[in-house]
Amino acid sequence: MESRNRHGLYRRLLTITVVSSLAFLLSGCWTIVASPSPPDGSGSSLLGVSCNSATNCFAVGNSDRTTLVEHWDGAAWSIVPSPNPNGVESTLYGVSCTSNTDCVAVGLSKPYAPPAESTLIERWDGTSWTIVPSPDVTGASQNVLSSVSCTSGTSCFAVGFYASGSKIGISLIERWNGTTWAISASPNPAGSTDTLLEGVSCFSATSCFATGYAAKTNTGPGFALTEHWDGKSWAIATPPRPADAIASHLQGVSCVTATACFAVGSYADGSGIQHALAETWDGTTWTVTPSADPPGSVEAVLGSVSCVSVTSCSAVGRYTDSPSSYKTLAQRWDGTQWTITSTVNPQGATSSLLYSVSCTSAKGCFAIGRYDDSDRRPLTLTERES
Repeated sequence: MESRNRHGLYRRLLTITVVSSLAFLLSGCWTIVASPSPPDGSGSSLLGVSCNSATNCFAVGNSDRTTLVEHWDGAAWSIVPSPNPNGVESTLYGVSCTSNTDCVAVGLSKPYAPPAESTLIERWDGTSWTIVPSPDVTGASQNVLSSVSCTSGTSCFAVGFYASGSKIGISLIERWNGTTWAISASPNPAGSTDTLLEGVSCFSATSCFATGYAAKTNTGPGFALTEHWDGKSWAIATPPRPADAIASHLQGVSCVTATACFAVGSYADGSGIQHALAETWDGTTWTVTPSADPPGSVEAVLGSVSCVSVTSCSAVGRYTDSPSSYKTLAQRWDGTQWTITSTVNPQGATSSLLYSVSCTSAKGCFAIGRYDDSDRRPLTLTERES
């Protein structure tokens, strides 16, 4: 179901296959909340979520090569119609809501035949979702938006990548001014041939962070990348890496003030084991914050984080303790440390994981993702922290 266009976002970072249930425990508790999958029997995944209140959340993704949008009204999740450009495959990867009547979702639309894949942006006005024109880089073979963050109806940033020539990834940032979307100049590390932005969080119109990774060869390891918006331009703010890291990336980011941001992802050590990675921005520098790996895991990835204060964050992702068995993973930040929280995998699932999380209060969070049933058909997954 994941489009090949997701590039590193799914092929490298969020490989999917998993088994049933997780029961460790530690602080906090997640429970499954029923979410619909389209009744046509096709596979469905939810990839991004945004809640502006406890009774208004939107989750986005895809189902059988078309966009999928679901809404939480405080009592239940329901499918909301969303448009698809004619004759193309479409996916929504990220969403940001500033009110019940103003949300933005981003992703890509792909022709069934070349030449190019295009950015896709849709907007919710309280009644319906509509496509909003968005620019592509001229001559690029891929244009993908993976995440969006809005601080108001007139200020949003969306991030992703485009591909051109021998460079399979070049950072792409687009800005909404209340009227139009326009490409915003973004830096790429010197010598990089593969740069990807996966997450973005704006505290205000003049303070944002984007996260991702950059590599100097198309096949070599990449390292975590962050870029900072100061109201005038984007600049690279190089994050540190654990001492034993041979590769790293930061996927999700959440800023609660201009001087307090939290980013999550993973890094690989010299033995090839992948560990959860968390970093904190203090207004001047990024610092690695120790995060927990499930006991016995050989791979742990955090893909998304949502914070309501400097002492309250939830992060979600997946882990594995055997060669082909992944399980959902969630962690909570209490201002001092990250600890694993208990999540649930659907009974009988052959695969399950969490892609995105959004919190409106301490432990008032929704996490979304997918699981595979006994027939290995992907279905939507939503969990709630309480």
